[in-house]
Amino acid sequence: MKTHPRRVVHLIWFSLLGLLLVPARGAKAEVQIAESNGWTVYIDGRINAFLSHSQGDSKPNPGLTGGNTTVVGGGVETDLDNTGNGKFSITRVKSGFLGNILGTGVRKQLTPDTQLQAYFAVWSTIENNRQRFFPVTPDVREGWLKLSGSWGAFQAGRALGFYSRGLVEVDFQYAHGNGVGFPCTGQDGTLEANGPACGQIGFGVIFPFYAAGFSYSTPTVSGFTLNVGVYDPATVAGHWDRTPLPRTEGELTYDRSFGNLGKLHAFADGIWQQLGEHDTTRTTSVYGGAVGGRLEFGPLRLGGGYYRGKGIGFAYAIENSPALYNSMTGNMRNFDGFYGQAMVVVLSRVDISAGVGQGRLHLINDDTNPVFATTSFPSTNTGINAGVFFHANQYIVVGFDYFQARYKWTLGDHQVIHTGNAGVTFVW
Repeated sequence: MKTHPRRVVHLIWFSLLGLLLVPARGAKAEVQIAESNGWTVYIDGRINAFLSHSQGDSKPNPGLTGGNTTVVGGGVETDLDNTGNGKFSITRVKSGFLGNILGTGVRKQLTPDTQLQAYFAVWSTIENNRQRFFPVTPDVREGWLKLSGSWGAFQAGRALGFYSRGLVEVDFQYAHGNGVGFPCTGQDGTLEANGPACGQIGFGVIFPFYAAGFSYSTPTVSGFTLNVGVYDPATVAGHWDRTPLPRTEGELTYDRSFGNLGKLHAFADGIWQQLGEHDTTRTTSVYGGAVGGRLEFGPLRLGGGYYRGKGIGFAYAIENSPALYNSMTGNMRNFDGFYGQAMVVVLSRVDISAGVGQGRLHLINDDTNPVFATTSFPSTNTGINAGVFFHANQYIVVGFDYFQARYKWTLGDHQVIHTGNAGVTFVW
């Protein structure tokens, strides 16, 4: 029997389509290590390592527009790695967007409707900071207890905050969960920082950080869940040093499943904290909101969102940066940002991703003072990412990703940095 060539082509296309629609790998499961008297003890975690190379423009100062301008905040300090021609180059072996993690949890069903759970996670990195004997200090990122049931969930301890958590989940799941993205800068503004890396954070994504607090999550009703929390407050060093009240954060989420085809997750987040000026009764408020979502349909993943706030910053809310407020009056500046990310799952083994995000600083009336005429403030941080990640099996992922960081200042100064990363992640 002779087969028509067109039928063969159709058969090939339908076969490829069927393979593309194979569901992606499931989430990594915890490893149970003991059970006794109704208690379950489990562990989870990851180990990763990446070769990371960054190169690009040295940080401008004075400004490229000419004159004796002063660049305040933003960008990457590159004095140690300058090549002498206005460029810099650095290669590191470092941790990824998440570091090495060992998490330990216990849980027990106290009543038919109430479960008690406790979890403790230690993070560490692999970097030596270009010193042969630089010590690695463990970081206790999480330590919390949770009571949950049909009435909702109450959590106490150190856990991930709510503000902008949805945007970070997009970054983790569709871009840099098994990669690096932007390597991150340390407190001195250089790329000497120990990991974990930043991924898309600082470029349209605000990191919620792990913080000490209490939170409550309502039961899910018609797909909606409300999460509210009260957290240990943060100061802005140099001006706003008092914290009269705790920080409050909240998140409203909506989840809908489309059976085997996909799912939708939408979110709206908020944050508020009062700050006090040292040696005075003056106070100010930091606040912000964020909206966005994630959509999965077959092999396609789409996610992103937008944030805006007063005194928020580029990388995390209530950021310790001279760009956060006017140095003379102390009045907070406004920030906003957007982020969009796409990923395609091919044959259930390869993730191909690409995205873009931008954080923006908006000057206030105080900044028009002639004193600041030659001050170049941060204007925009733009990040463009792309990556390919191969899932060798359910535990090991080999990743290659690229990140372009573009910094601009108000007087025309700019800095462009290219970063390429390649490495492996083991997750259990």
